[in-house]
Amino acid sequence: MATQNVEYFFLPLVKDAKYNYKDNKLLVEINNNTKIDITVPNNSNHFTKITNDNNGNLKMNDVLVLTGYALKKDDLSLVPTLDPCDYVKGILIYAQFDTQQNVKTFKFNNLDKLYLIRKSKCSNQQITVKIMIKDDPLLISTTKYEKFESDPKNICGISKIYGIDNYDKLLNLLNDIINYYYIA
Repeated sequence: MATQNVEYFFLPLVKDAKYNYKDNKLLVEINNNTKIDITVPNNSNHFTKITNDNNGNLKMNDVLVLTGYALKKDDLSLVPTLDPCDYVKGILIYAQFDTQQNVKTFKFNNLDKLYLIRKSKCSNQQITVKIMIKDDPLLISTTKYEKFESDPKNICGISKIYGIDNYDKLLNLLNDIINYYYIA
């Protein structure tokens, strides 16, 4: 039996970014400039899950960690640093692309090749992961560690694509889990 291949977009979660969702469009802005513009259909089946548990608490599963990369904060692309201590955490969302700017595609037949934290019992499916990776050479001198610690108004888009009404609970969850390295 053939396995269905599903495509997901790696969305880095960044402290200074503003995530907006309207009319099935997720726009991610830095300093009021849109850096990511993707279509996320209503009720999409995202790979990374954010759900309520039986006690009314939010839980998050299958957060992707990309090691050997740091974030270029001005355009939200990933830069290979070749340092195994550098990493970027993000979520895998089902999305359709209007533009292919700096997006690289990786296909996985085996989910064991992905570094997932809070891993759930994933089915043995093939997936394709699309990641914004910087192509042009970049001098990498220093990377710095940063926690997510965003503002509740900046994560409205994330809460909408997951159907989470309580921004504060979502923010607390993301603050506990998400951190990354960026190019200084």
